[in-house]
Amino acid sequence: MIGIKSFHTLGQNSLNFRWTSGSFNSTSGVQMTPTSVFTSFSPQVFYYLKWTCPSGFPYTDLINFLCQDSCPPSYYPDPVDLICLPCNNTVCYTCNNTNTNICTSCDTNFALVNGTCECDMTTNSKILINNNVCYTCPNLLSNCILCDYSGNNSLAYNSSYFSCLDCNSTANYFLNANGTCSYCTATNCVTCASLTTCKVCVSGYGTNSSNICSTCPIDYCATCYNLTACKVCSGIYILMANYTCASCPASCTCDGYTFPRKANGDCSTICGDGIIISTYEGCDDNNTLDGDGCSSTCQI
Repeated sequence: MIGIKSFHTLGQNSLNFRWTSGSFNSTSGVQMTPTSVFTSFSPQVFYYLKWTCPSGFPYTDLINFLCQDSCPPSYYPDPVDLICLPCNNTVCYTCNNTNTNICTSCDTNFALVNGTCECDMTTNSKILINNNVCYTCPNLLSNCILCDYSGNNSLAYNSSYFSCLDCNSTANYFLNANGTCSYCTATNCVTCASLTTCKVCVSGYGTNSSNICSTCPIDYCATCYNLTACKVCSGIYILMANYTCASCPASCTCDGYTFPRKANGDCSTICGDGIIISTYEGCDDNNTLDGDGCSSTCQI
């Protein structure tokens, strides 16, 4: 568990054997080094090295040849012999020392459910590998939040069976054509709507109907007053009373008014012709000069 402290041993007093019916000591004076490797010789018996641990480190860890203040993950303390023994369930972080099949806490990403540790794959947020390792999607692919694995969960991980279903859009990551997560490429964007489009632009920019950030986000506007009002429309489009741009049919009749045509045939009000179209022009002083009270776009 977190905070385990250990003390390296330099040797031990005797080699002990433990049976299901009890235990006995070998002859005294048997000396082994902390790096000695042993093999159990029967399912009914196992050995352990017993030594006197210093104060504050009562439990013998036979895997690492250490005296521990508490047992490492997936082990429980034997209160009689003061050794760390393995839990029967390998995904237990800690287990009940009277019934080692019952987990009391779980390894990383597992959830404790009625004494067992479960890797919940029903929400596509986790994947079980080798039946004893529980991965979250970001563990296997950065910024992937939902994923699927078609491989055998009892075998080692094979990346060819992994697929990402959704990416972390709150961090502006989206699924790309390769099935991985890429950062949004929309320019001047704070919060993206997709890999290439925007929801919220940086200051001074607005989104147009294509969700692209622009300093003049009004559709068909060539020059804007600000992010919500057009000053000059482009091409065949005409400036409407609400400062947006609209196209007129061939008759040049929009909103009940038939607009004059420009020399190129476009439908438009003609600023500077001396005719004030009140819905669309604030003024018209027969010229298109600025600074004389009526602007070059016939606005006051």
